[in-house]
Amino acid sequence: MTKNENLYQIDAAYKKFMTRGTILITLIPQGTDTKITVVSTANMDNIYALFKSPNKTILSAFKEGLDNNSPNKATRLHEVSSAPFDDERNDTKMKFDWKNWNLGGKVIFVAGCVAIISMLMKWVDIGIASQSGLSQGAFLFLGLWVYPLLMLFKNKSINRLWGLVCSIASIVITIGYM
Repeated sequence: MTKNENLYQIDAAYKKFMTRGTILITLIPQGTDTKITVVSTANMDNIYALFKSPNKTILSAFKEGLDNNSPNKATRLHEVSSAPFDDERNDTKMKFDWKNWNLGGKVIFVAGCVAIISMLMKWVDIGIASQSGLSQGAFLFLGLWVYPLLMLFKNKSINRLWGLVCSIASIVITIGYM
């Protein structure tokens, strides 16, 4: 944590399980009141950032700490607002939205479910022994389903090149596996 008394600022690191970032707190005297401006910067390079904005997590933790530790109950807290670029991430939250999916999205979802369920079924049966797709190592093929399903749950369109790469690789590997 560092502080700058000339600018009335405090800069601190925020490190929790999978949320890493910094928070910059600026105190601005306004007559008898003090305005607090809080800006967070967070790392968005992990899988947990897909589900919840790290910036909002940091700002909410600050607001919670301010609520719990405020000796003056007259403290007025305004709504925490995220940075403009963070609002774009609100559209990327993953959700199951069967009603709004087109036929292609529904086919991708059903096929992905069938692929996952098939991993539990017998793939090899020689009478006295059998193995499922999981024990055969075929679960690695599910990696080719990550991109289409991720785009589906984020309600974004699939890039044609990446969609073709995933589907062609899936077909070629399946034929080679047989």
